Amino acid sequence: MATHHYDDHTDTHSSTGVSQSSESISVGDGCGPSVVEQNADSEKIELFPQQQEAFELLCDFLNSEDSVFILKGYAGTGKTTLIKSLLPVIKSIGKMAFLLAPTGRAANILGVKTDQEASTIHRRIYSSSEIKSIRHDEDGNLIETYKTKENDKNHKNDSVEYWYQIAKFPDDGYLPSQRVIIVDEASMISSRQAMHEIFHFGTDVLLDDLLTYARLGDKT
Repeated sequence: MATHHYDDHTDTHSSTGVSQSSESISVGDGCGPSVVEQNADSEKIELFPQQQEAFELLCDFLNSEDSVFILKGYAGTGKTTLIKSLLPVIKSIGKMAFLLAPTGRAANILGVKTDQEASTIHRRIYSSSEIKSIRHDEDGNLIETYKTKENDKNHKNDSVEYWYQIAKFPDDGYLPSQRVIIVDEASMISSRQAMHEIFHFGTDVLLDDLLTYARLGDKT
């Protein structure tokens, strides 16, 4: 998986990650001047030179066969502003942006600042419609079922663990090559296994599951 990386060279960073399919698209010669029109009301965002440099690199990324772009920058340097500036570009080339963040608070802030719906990573990439339950009966024998009210009723005395499976992309009319996943506060995503006594999510490694989700979207 090829990766673009941009660093503003400050000492303390947070990160934003952008993922797309490997299909190349054309956005013309760059994404435009330092003043970016956002909507029909002519709201404009003026980018500082370093933001503009990152913006142009993001445009190059969208026109490349690379799959991941990592933007690192000190808090308050305008990463979210860049995301907001990039959203009209993504829409103009016929793609759909999915905005994600590791926590509910971060997702809420991202949604407010970009005027677009954002969700937590867990809500987007894990399925709540079909939860696999791993049960052990009173003799310690393994029982595998899917969570239903009837199963809960029949096995209420068993020890149980619930596993949330990695979700499929929604049937929203967009092809896998038309989806762009943007993850704010990406430095908060854990690459270590998080073991819980009852609830499990995918492989229990959030970073691995996020990348798997993106790859599944590229194959469906």
